[in-house]
Amino acid sequence: TVGGTSARFGITFDSISAVADTGTPADAGEASANPEQAITLNGTGFDLTTDVLFYVVDNAGVISERIVRPTEVDETGTTITLTVPIDAITSNIGIVGDDNGSKILLQVVPPVVSV
Repeated sequence: TVGGTSARFGITFDSISAVADTGTPADAGEASANPEQAITLNGTGFDLTTDVLFYVVDNAGVISERIVRPTEVDETGTTITLTVPIDAITSNIGIVGDDNGSKILLQVVPPVVSV
């Protein structure tokens, strides 16, 4: 870049381990979660400062990005646990600095609370 170079982060993002607690995702073969549910991401080089990118939507329907940090990391740095934002939408999520540039689908299944 114009500003110079920096060392690689050494982070890789391989998969998401999550199944929605309630509701039925559109594709049972893909990771799913409810808003505010804890999920696990798998890879290498993780720590508590790892930035995970989610897409969220506001009440006006405007989609934007939000960075979420993990609440837990295992001692080997290969799994992190974090909470899905309450306003997250089904989309590909990624990790800032991922050496592979991986984007992995997370189906967000909103719970039905009343009819």
